[in-house]
Amino acid sequence: INTLGNFVFDRWHRQPFGMLHRRAKAFDMMTTGNKSRNMVMEGSPRATGRKVVPNRNPKLFLHPTREYLCHDHFVRIGIDFRGAQSGAGSGQRGIGRYMTDLVAGLLTYAPDHEVVLFCKDSSQLPSEIKGRCKAVDVVAPSWTDLPKPLWQKIPKLRSSMTLHRNRIRAATLAQGKAIESALRNHPVDVLHIPSALDVGSYPIYNYPCPVVMTFLDAIVLKLKADVYNHYPEYLKEVYHAQGENLKRAEHIVAISQASADDAIELFGVDPTRTSVVYPVVSDSFLSPCPLGKWESAKPYYLFCSVPDLHKNPRIVMAAFSKLSSKTNLIFISPNDTQYSPGLLEYARELGVQDRFTITGFVDQPELIALFQNAIALVSPSKMEGFGLPVAQAMKCGTPVVTSRESAQGEIAKDVGFLVDPNSVDEVAHAMEQAAHETRHSQRLTEGVQNSEQFSMKSTTEKLLTIYEHVIDEKRTASRD
Repeated sequence: INTLGNFVFDRWHRQPFGMLHRRAKAFDMMTTGNKSRNMVMEGSPRATGRKVVPNRNPKLFLHPTREYLCHDHFVRIGIDFRGAQSGAGSGQRGIGRYMTDLVAGLLTYAPDHEVVLFCKDSSQLPSEIKGRCKAVDVVAPSWTDLPKPLWQKIPKLRSSMTLHRNRIRAATLAQGKAIESALRNHPVDVLHIPSALDVGSYPIYNYPCPVVMTFLDAIVLKLKADVYNHYPEYLKEVYHAQGENLKRAEHIVAISQASADDAIELFGVDPTRTSVVYPVVSDSFLSPCPLGKWESAKPYYLFCSVPDLHKNPRIVMAAFSKLSSKTNLIFISPNDTQYSPGLLEYARELGVQDRFTITGFVDQPELIALFQNAIALVSPSKMEGFGLPVAQAMKCGTPVVTSRESAQGEIAKDVGFLVDPNSVDEVAHAMEQAAHETRHSQRLTEGVQNSEQFSMKSTTEKLLTIYEHVIDEKRTASRD
């Protein structure tokens, strides 16, 4: 029966996309036992409309304990990876981590499907995913990559909305045509854009497949004094256009319930086409890592973020200066942002310059070690779409001092020390409380348990369900 099943499966897999339901039946013929949605593929995946080739990484099918997620039929999943390669440094921020883990989850837990990355530069992909899947370069510069035109050097012209608007429109049109062409030359069954409002994203054009978009947050609009009001007018237009573009996607993935509520309220997204899927927090945060050169900094509190205004870095520093114990404060932050020199000056004003450090970029093992050995993570942001450092600290069993506002209060509910993000006294008091928390307390144990909802397997399974849902909807609509 296996021989016959393989023959039928192979023959029908060479048929056009419209034969998906037949391929699913053929797949059933080559499986035995329980035909649930969680099955192990014993052979290499077959690609539609081309010759069958051996699996590039057969070891994926031989893991002795991993439970692979195999859904109804073979699916080509396109991921627009450009948002993690934008000129704004997104690759080193939460967007880059989110997108990399999303792809890694699909490659690890759904090897029976094919992943195609649409990139700005495939040679610069993160090491975790580079070479593990097909990568297609989208050849067209975004407007942020273009050299500044001569008119931007002329005072009376550089603020011209018409000139800015035309430049952005031309670049956006070129990018839209480039990604559309890439999709037609490298067809996929569904395209996922994981950075819907990032500057590197572009409106949906006549794409030949359904589109899923990730909505990260509405910080720009909800914190106007800290973010939106600092944008030039042309950038505000871009942001609003991208927000309106959300309505054109077949489905929206929000990274928290707080983000889902904002997408519905601010952009009029259909609640029935919106799902909450938490980002991945790597299991590597469970494995002990040596602290190395930071051993001498113990004991220390930790802040992990780009020090933008809404992250409240100065609130953290002011609260730290009020503590009676002699501890250190480590900022895992870029040391070359517009705010970094001001933070060093502020540390001198508070008299804590000898106990304050900005690390700059750190690699993953170093990051994990700093999380694991901290007294507490202090992250009282005014607003977050998810709050990845909070979830990472929970995974480590490290105490968390965070805001009760937006997604952070949702993620750290019942396990974190929740504070008013604008109250120095509340943050300082919570930091003192966290210092007396034992590593095996009920609060921290529950935090580790709660972090299981951020597992790569759970996130991948939810995304696969969404992908198949929009593919089925699109196919049904085309038949009608």
